Amino acid sequence: SGDIHGKQVLSASILLAADALADEIIFRDGKSLTVDEIKPYLITNQQVDANFRCYQWLMGVIASNPRRFETEDNNGELWGVRDGNVMYIIRSVFDRIMTNEGFSPATFLQWAKRNHKILVDEQGKGSNNNRLTRRKTIGGHVATCVALVTDEAAGYVEVDDEPLPF
Repeated sequence: SGDIHGKQVLSASILLAADALADEIIFRDGKSLTVDEIKPYLITNQQVDANFRCYQWLMGVIASNPRRFETEDNNGELWGVRDGNVMYIIRSVFDRIMTNEGFSPATFLQWAKRNHKILVDEQGKGSNNNRLTRRKTIGGHVATCVALVTDEAAGYVEVDDEPLPF
């Protein structure tokens, strides 16, 4: 499949060939692996993408710091607010946590905009919208924020707890 990472396709083909040979020479039970059986265990190109990994990391940071997005009882530092499936992260906070982890905020935001993972302020009809932020009132103050669209299932494949077929 075109969405599976190239190295994964090569490894899978070697595994399938070896299993088919083992069935033909040793086991002779006709139970060799199929592509459909191993496909859920292969990494997609999207999962390899550094910006997609950054997005997944951000989802983890948000999940592990829920109080930082509550205007009351946040233990001193407010990072932003949640509004439905959008996390409004104050831009200066966003830049700090990204830089501290070695990610480029600007590069990520360009990717996120192209991939519809952020919402941006509208400029005007027909204009070229180069904005990467959205303004949001937080705690009575208007702040420039990164409006990150959350997608809790992004990049995760639901796998049953059955043993591997090989």
